[in-house]
Amino acid sequence: MRSCDIDHDESPWIATDRHLGSIAIAAHNEADRIGQLLNVLDAVARRGIVVAIVTNGCTDATPVLVAQHPTIVHADRAVASKTAALNHADSLLGMNFPRLYLDADVSIDADGIASLLNAARGEGARLVAPIGVEDRSHSSWLVRRHGAFVDALPATRRYRAAYLSGRGVYGMSLDGRARFDQFPDVINEDHFVNLQFSEAERITVCDVTARFPAPRDVRALVRREVRVTSGRRQFTSPETKPPSAPLKSWIGGIRRVIHRARRDPWWANLSLPEGLIDAVVYAGIWLVITARRHQGRAGAVPWR
Repeated sequence: MRSCDIDHDESPWIATDRHLGSIAIAAHNEADRIGQLLNVLDAVARRGIVVAIVTNGCTDATPVLVAQHPTIVHADRAVASKTAALNHADSLLGMNFPRLYLDADVSIDADGIASLLNAARGEGARLVAPIGVEDRSHSSWLVRRHGAFVDALPATRRYRAAYLSGRGVYGMSLDGRARFDQFPDVINEDHFVNLQFSEAERITVCDVTARFPAPRDVRALVRREVRVTSGRRQFTSPETKPPSAPLKSWIGGIRRVIHRARRDPWWANLSLPEGLIDAVVYAGIWLVITARRHQGRAGAVPWR
C-alpha cells in the first residue's frame, strides 16, 4: 500500500478537468448524527462537488433533514439496504469522477474531502482513504478499554496497513470504479471494494483524518463485531462442515493467541496495570462475541 506519498498543492480546491468530483452517501436512521456532515457537504457542494445522499428504510427524521439542504441531490428509498442505496447514488452521479463514498456518521472537513478527491486524480491512483480514527469519547469504559487493546494488537496494525476499510470514507478514480459493476449485497461493502485492488493501489492520504463513532456500550460493540465477522465470512470459501461449538471455538482461539504471543511478544510492551485490565476486558467481550456468533444471530443484520 502506498501511504503518505501524495503531493498536494497549498489549496486542495483544484481540478484537472471539468469535474471537481462527487460524493455518494447511503443514510439510514442517522438523524442524531448527520447534521454536522450535512453542513460540510453544503460547503463542498457550493464549490462544485456534486453530492448525492440516498436515505433508505428510515424510521426517523433523516430524510427530512437531508431534504432541507437543496445543494444536495437527495433520493429516498423504502428498502433499508446500504449497497442498494449506494448503487442508486452512483446512478444519480453518473460519470462525475473521482468519487468519494462516505458513511453518514463520519466526521471530516471540507478541505479533507477536496484533498482526497485530488489524491484520487493522481497518476496510478485507484483507491484512496484518509487516516481513520475511532471516536470513543462517548463510549463506556468497557468499550474504551476493549478498543485500546485492539489498537495494540499486531494483527490490527497489519490489517490497517494493508486495507483501507473500516475508516468511514474511501474514494475511487474512474478507472478504479470500473473494476466492478454494482455493489453486491454484502455487509462490509468497503472490504469488498478493497479486494478489487492490489495493496500497491490502495493509498492512504495521511494529511486527512476522518473520525467515526465507536459503539456506546458493550451491547452495541458486540452487535458490530458479530456483523463485521459475518461480513468478512462472505468473502471466504463456504465451509462444508458445521461451525464448531462455542467451547471449541474458545479453546481454539486461546491456543492461537498463545502461539502468536510466543512468536511475537508484543504484550511485553503493555503498560501495567492498564494493559492487563485491557486484556481481561478484551477476553471477556471476545467470549461474548463468540457465543453470539453461535446463537444463530450472526446473520441478523438489519441494515447493510
